[in-house]
Amino acid sequence: MTSKFLPVFAKNALIEAHQALPTLLDGTATEKDILGVCRCFRLRGLCEVLLDGTPERLQRFLAMSGQAYLHFLQRAVPAQRHTSKAAPFFDALASMDLETARQIALTGPAPFNPRREYEEDFLYVVRLMELVVTKTAGDESMRARHTALTLETDDARWNLVEALQQGDSDRFNDSLARMLHEDSARWRRLQEKGAVHEEDAATEVHGTGPGAAGRAVGVADDVRVPASPFPGPTPSIFASGLGALEGPDALVAAAPPATRRASIARRRSTVEPAAGAG
Repeated sequence: MTSKFLPVFAKNALIEAHQALPTLLDGTATEKDILGVCRCFRLRGLCEVLLDGTPERLQRFLAMSGQAYLHFLQRAVPAQRHTSKAAPFFDALASMDLETARQIALTGPAPFNPRREYEEDFLYVVRLMELVVTKTAGDESMRARHTALTLETDDARWNLVEALQQGDSDRFNDSLARMLHEDSARWRRLQEKGAVHEEDAATEVHGTGPGAAGRAVGVADDVRVPASPFPGPTPSIFASGLGALEGPDALVAAAPPATRRASIARRRSTVEPAAGAG
């Protein structure tokens, strides 16, 4: 696929996100709904950076993903969400919106659900959230359990969390390089099997490298672990200054005029029910 299709995919991603905006604003969105919205913001941001190579709009859309997810978390009960699926937490880190990342970490952890997630995936996210909030990657029992689960596989994610906790920059950089390689290889395998949409393959295969780096370096910067630069689009592309967005109102402000009007009308209807309602 050539870049001539990217503007179309960028436009479609934002339209799809805005179609789900009313449910997010009125509190009826499910975890699947919000992750879909955040995926669209992420896709739009990656399209933007692939089109013009500048960080500002990529940062904005990643931050919007984090802000939208935080808005959802503040209304959803733990049973309705799964910590290992909290990709927007990493979007907030990648955009260097550390305050939103901290708020997600404080609000986000839900009990492990063995029917819907792998425990090593759950522990990886929980321990990173702990690092962002407390600068420690969970208590000793959590660390021991994570270690036991990954002992045979030499999981790069476990090594990365351990490096962050210990302040070991060499180990962090080695683990991050492995994660970049593994993530890129995974997306290419999915692309070859036809298991992902064309627009996902065309953006996230190329965006995974700097994206994963930006996310990890976001944590590293917060806990003061030096990170080495990477070739190509480096994590610094995520580090341009970006003012904090203001939750759902920022999402409405970014929407097309028709969507803004519909969203505002829907919110008013929840405060001022129609005659005869209820």
